[in-house]
Amino acid sequence: NQKLKKNIISFFLSFSFFTIANAQSPFQGTWKWDNNNNRLYVFIKSETLTNGSKVLSLDYKMVSINNGIETEIYSSKINGQFFWAGAILAEYPNGASGLIHDKTHPDTEDGYEGRFSLIILPPQAGSTIPRIHWRIRKFSDYMQPAVTNNPPDDFNLPVDIILTKI
Repeated sequence: NQKLKKNIISFFLSFSFFTIANAQSPFQGTWKWDNNNNRLYVFIKSETLTNGSKVLSLDYKMVSINNGIETEIYSSKINGQFFWAGAILAEYPNGASGLIHDKTHPDTEDGYEGRFSLIILPPQAGSTIPRIHWRIRKFSDYMQPAVTNNPPDDFNLPVDIILTKI
């Protein structure tokens, strides 16, 4: 009887893990933020590591828009390739958090590191478009709650905005 109970518990635990590990994240996809003639794109995609585990990677691109034509201002590309400027390290039912690297600042070759949080927001009235609150804090605040407002001084990236999914 105890052995049967153990097997049933093991089955449900492994099934639950399998279901969670293979479910698509609500954060996965392309997101945008418009600010006058500028637009920030945030790309979040699922990556499979060599050990088989999955992680959500994050890259970004800021463009200016003139007469419908987008011109890149900066991005997380290195030598023309996106390089995982950030990664979601923890995902919760209503949010996620991770680390981000801003290599867009002209005064440094190393870039700046920060911690970001994503909080799921309800769609605006009359809309079904998903929205998330994007907030970047100083890396030294890694032990603080996601709502801590302490943005890095030197980041070019917007540090407290609402993104919509496209």
